[in-house]
Amino acid sequence: MTKLTKILTKNKENISNLNHCNLSIQLSLDGFSFCITKPYSPEIICLEQYKFAQKPSNPFEHLTFTESLIQSVPILQQPFSTVKVCHTNNLASLVPLSLFDKERLSDYLDYNIRVLANDFITHDTIKHTDIVNVYVPFVNFNNFILEKYGSFNYKHSATVFIQSILKHAKNTSNNQVFVALEHGSMEIIVLKNNSLQLYNSFTITCKEDFIYYILFTTEQLQLNPEIFELVLLGTIHEEDPYFELCKTYVRHVSLINMSNINQPLLDTESKQANFNLIHLHECV
Repeated sequence: MTKLTKILTKNKENISNLNHCNLSIQLSLDGFSFCITKPYSPEIICLEQYKFAQKPSNPFEHLTFTESLIQSVPILQQPFSTVKVCHTNNLASLVPLSLFDKERLSDYLDYNIRVLANDFITHDTIKHTDIVNVYVPFVNFNNFILEKYGSFNYKHSATVFIQSILKHAKNTSNNQVFVALEHGSMEIIVLKNNSLQLYNSFTITCKEDFIYYILFTTEQLQLNPEIFELVLLGTIHEEDPYFELCKTYVRHVSLINMSNINQPLLDTESKQANFNLIHLHECV
């Protein structure tokens, strides 16, 4: 298996002894990224992103690809003080806390995804909301991480995204729509008076899909495109065709403000592209 490696940033200081540092990993079906932070500090000393040359066809191949990549990265062969993992997939569903029963986890997923009898299903309680995120993690990867590093904590990416956006927008009462663009997918969060109204994710193939889902979602929630604030993040910038198209249909469009993220090694685009990974340590 060949691999494509993109190194986003690495501190030039000596990082050979990391046993007191913290490791955060974000895993998806097409690769993974990780960052290493200093002990007792959110400051990143290393952040790297890896993509599979081809998407795995089953969970066993996914584990083989991931394990092979991780074992090939020298910096990941050391022990860490804490390890945190973020699972990124669409095998999840949000459930109101008032309707949640931990004995019926599969029932919450049956309406949206195909759940197999041997699937391991778990849940996150989303802080500052009355919502539970029910999901299927990459359980084979969890077992590998447990064997390699010992005890660790994990969350679903939707949990990290929602909690981080709620914290980011806690002092804003305006109606806001946050949309994170990734390659071939998007996530959307709608806040009214800093209260979560909606979270969803979509598979997209072009910028027209992107704006369609934004406009359809906001129309269903009766949000006026002349009034609500559209905040974009992920793999997007102001000269991007996706950004330009949004400005055609929505009056107030901006990139997320990352100035409060004190990471001197990362430029603004890298911060917003790795929003969940950077905030993972706060959410687990």
